[in-house]
Amino acid sequence: MEECIAVSNYITISSVLLGFRHFLAQKSVGIFPVDRDDPVVDNAGMQVLPSLAVIAVLWFQTPAVQPPALSGRDVFALVNESPASFERTWEQRFQAAAKDAQGDALAEWRAARARGYIDYAYFHWRETGQAVPETWPARRRAEAAVDLNDVKALERREHLAFLDAWLRAEARARLASDAALKTGDNRWLRARFAVVEARVREPLVRQRLLHDVLAAHIDEDGARGVPEWIDRYVKVTGAPALLAPTRTP
Repeated sequence: MEECIAVSNYITISSVLLGFRHFLAQKSVGIFPVDRDDPVVDNAGMQVLPSLAVIAVLWFQTPAVQPPALSGRDVFALVNESPASFERTWEQRFQAAAKDAQGDALAEWRAARARGYIDYAYFHWRETGQAVPETWPARRRAEAAVDLNDVKALERREHLAFLDAWLRAEARARLASDAALKTGDNRWLRARFAVVEARVREPLVRQRLLHDVLAAHIDEDGARGVPEWIDRYVKVTGAPALLAPTRTP
């Protein structure tokens, strides 16, 4: 991406300078001393002013101020920070990013903030071996600010990313705490169903989450033992069986 921007900037700079040189050639021929052996002299015999070129290059290459970032990459850059340090940084970024946001835009920033806490907890444990408590107040407050049952939010990117991270984290926690999930087939599938059934009230949101869960499971692990969960999907969501993921391996 940066290389493409650099090439685009170079082309833009070249076009500006060429146009400026021809303008001077037409309006001021003979004003500037010319050395026709100079490689920067064009066909009209006009010499490009080096200072102008330097100014133009610097102007185009000066990076714009970037908005506060709450991406997955930004989370990973902070994984070695303590939870308290991460919380300070993350909240500062959120406040800066969302200060003028309202409505759906604010909801998206809240979803991004909450997803960041969830991802940080996992990656911090993976990279440092130090677990972040499931009851971490900062994470739970951020999650509580996101409406799990908002049907319209299913059309928004950050909200969907939050739901994916949230469901994965909650299923992981349930696998660790629920004795019934420690054995048997399709443990992750069963854990995800348990979380959605317990925590999500809205049928259309249940339908979206469990459809994606089933489709991903069939795609990655095959359809063994899945038909009973497709039947459960129809029962839990009220969706027609026609809308369920395929039973075919």
